Amino acid sequence: MGEGAGVFEHWAASKRKALLPSGSLRARFALGAFWSLAGATLSRGSLLAASVVCARLLGEAGFGALGMIQSTVGMFGVFAGLGLGLTATKYVAEFRRSDPEHAGRILRLSATAAFCAGLAMAAALILAASFLSRTVLAAPSLAEPLTLGAGLVFFGAINGAQTGALAGFEAFATIARVNLWSGVLSFPLIALGVLSDGLAGAVIGMVAALGVTWLLNQRALARECSLAGVPRMTEGCGREWPILHQFSLPAFLASVIVAPGLWLSSALLVRQPHGYAQLGLYTAADKWRLLILFVPTSVSTTTLPVLASLYGEGDGRGFRGVFRANLLVNTGLALVAALLVSLFASPILAIYGHGFRQGGAVLVVLAFAALPGALNTVLGQPLVAARAMWWRLAFDLVLVGSLVGLAWILIPRYGALGLASAYGLAFSITSLGLFLFLCVTRRKSCWGVVA
Repeated sequence: MGEGAGVFEHWAASKRKALLPSGSLRARFALGAFWSLAGATLSRGSLLAASVVCARLLGEAGFGALGMIQSTVGMFGVFAGLGLGLTATKYVAEFRRSDPEHAGRILRLSATAAFCAGLAMAAALILAASFLSRTVLAAPSLAEPLTLGAGLVFFGAINGAQTGALAGFEAFATIARVNLWSGVLSFPLIALGVLSDGLAGAVIGMVAALGVTWLLNQRALARECSLAGVPRMTEGCGREWPILHQFSLPAFLASVIVAPGLWLSSALLVRQPHGYAQLGLYTAADKWRLLILFVPTSVSTTTLPVLASLYGEGDGRGFRGVFRANLLVNTGLALVAALLVSLFASPILAIYGHGFRQGGAVLVVLAFAALPGALNTVLGQPLVAARAMWWRLAFDLVLVGSLVGLAWILIPRYGALGLASAYGLAFSITSLGLFLFLCVTRRKSCWGVVA
């Protein structure tokens, strides 16, 4: 028996080496995808469990209010992020081997800019909380939780830059460990918060969870820099400012236009009759859209640093191979997950409370909207890796224009279902445009190794 087991283990190891040779593109892609998926599973599962607790304790309207707070915080967070997470991923991946000092200067610049921007936008949210709650959101009681949400803006900006840098090192096992501990601690913090102080307590719990994540990321990033021999330099950082204009600025502008578009659509929904209850249904359903997307997103997270590294090395064949594999894997995973979620839409939403069951159609639409959402990410990655960020920005403009226009038409008539439909249609239009653009530019050989 022992001898047979040893033979099997030897055979399995030889097959694994044959399929995934050490250091090969296939191994980098597979191992990165595995660790990203493992970490994202733990993190997403914890947050999903916390959302169920919040929904059952706060009710439809209260959960809708929490969703509106998160959307508002997300809009301010985009301004704080400045596209720095994507910048860190792209340039650390490209230079960590060929020019470690260059990578170190970019790391320091990204961290400093994230800290300053996060602090500034957190202060802006504190100052604007009362005005937004009274006028735009038509709910003065949201002023306090919005003010507390400034902590989410601050820690979100710093964590985004840190996670982007870790992805640039292809430290996906490290990211998975951070997500594990962050997820384990997030659920009790958020649950205790909502139990002790309702809506405001839920926000406090989220801030505490992000604070813990920041500490874990800080320690992990210092370790990865040491292992890779990348110094976190302060001297000469000023020389890297052009990167902020060439790459970070269009990445930032893309985020700036997308987040307000999503927020404006949500704000339009809450101003309809029973708007907060409708947004509560949409928010609950949207958690499952994000769950469908978390696997494709995790796989794509591993792909971008590999593509950036291949772009820097001028390996066009490897670049195209990784891109195609990512496209096939993400499309297949998103489609299978969307089918499964749509089959059990009503029972899934019933977990949040009896009143949520009526949102089954909203969940079905959002489940299938996840497919063009995944495609939008995958099809946009070659533009990011090849530094064609201004083109990426152009397609985000198409996305926002389509979303807001369709939401304006559909929400007054269909409520939460109209917002879900607008989301799916807008991402479908954008994904189709990206696909056609990639086909045309590849034939014209106009963007480097992708041609």
